[in-house]
Amino acid sequence: MKSKISIVVPVYNSSLTLMSLFKEIYSEFLNKNKDFEVIFVNDSSKDESLDVLNKIYSEYPDKTTVISLKKNYGQQNAILCGLRYCEHDLVVTMDDDLQNPVSEIFKMEERLNQGFDAVYGVAKHKQHSLYRNLGSKLTNITFNVLIGKPKHIKIGSFRVIRKNIIDEIIKTDKNFIYISALLFKRTRNITYIDVSHRRREVGKSNYNIRKLARLYINLVIYYSRLNFDTYINKRPQYEIDFIKLRRKNS
Repeated sequence: MKSKISIVVPVYNSSLTLMSLFKEIYSEFLNKNKDFEVIFVNDSSKDESLDVLNKIYSEYPDKTTVISLKKNYGQQNAILCGLRYCEHDLVVTMDDDLQNPVSEIFKMEERLNQGFDAVYGVAKHKQHSLYRNLGSKLTNITFNVLIGKPKHIKIGSFRVIRKNIIDEIIKTDKNFIYISALLFKRTRNITYIDVSHRRREVGKSNYNIRKLARLYINLVIYYSRLNFDTYINKRPQYEIDFIKLRRKNS
């Protein structure tokens, strides 16, 4: 029996890449004769991203769900929102910038089928800026210390996870969301594979030094064993402005 795959894509100011991304997903999955759905979560983009998403949905209502958040809650919270609408056996998270080739999903799935709960697709040579690569290394070290992640496991935003693990992750009541931290708290049956990574051709990364510093601090506050977040006022993880659900074939 072939696995069906849900793909969650957080969206922020990516109007120039969204249509190309969806067409690549559609083409690759059609060639593999695999069933899929894409859950796009618009994190209050300031460009025409929502217009593009509405166009994709109007043309492929049986393959897409479009969610628009009331304000910008951040990539991780947007992913959590999308995870709560996944229906298929396996769940993929990927960025909206076309840097991760869709074809690599099938390599990750093949590795997952060797008995793992989750597989990360990590670029051997990332086409990112210097400070973002340094930020990734800092996050990796933080995970080793706070979460007890095995040092030989590399992580990133491109991954495939079994739905039963997702069903546990989405129960979190934390305000600050970091999917990898939630994942490692629920299973250690995780690995990674090397994948190709494209240079960004359109737009620019939303990451900066300030955001990376805030990420590091929040990881310590919310995911350390000291549970500092107990003393923090809770805010909504996200609020949905509107949603267009995938129309299932009758």
